[in-house]
Amino acid sequence: MGMNVRVVKALQGVAFDVEVDGDIVHAVASAGYLESQHGARDEPTSWLRAYQHREAEIDDEARAVARERGDRMVLLIDEGNRSEDDTMPAALSRH
Repeated sequence: MGMNVRVVKALQGVAFDVEVDGDIVHAVASAGYLESQHGARDEPTSWLRAYQHREAEIDDEARAVARERGDRMVLLIDEGNRSEDDTMPAALSRH
């Protein structure tokens, strides 16, 4: 279960912590990811509801990315809406 869950307007998403192999991983599910993958609307309360409704699935996705890449910080984004000009490191994202 995600810990320390909160809406982060500056990052346009929901930040949360998950445990991965005994370590805490900080994660953000972007608004775009929550909207395209989990049916959220374009508003912070909807992002949080979408996360809460699919918490286990989203937490598992963050854990999978952290294990795959060895990262302790994960950003889940909707790569379908990602432009070539985006500067977010690909190592922090998936989906």
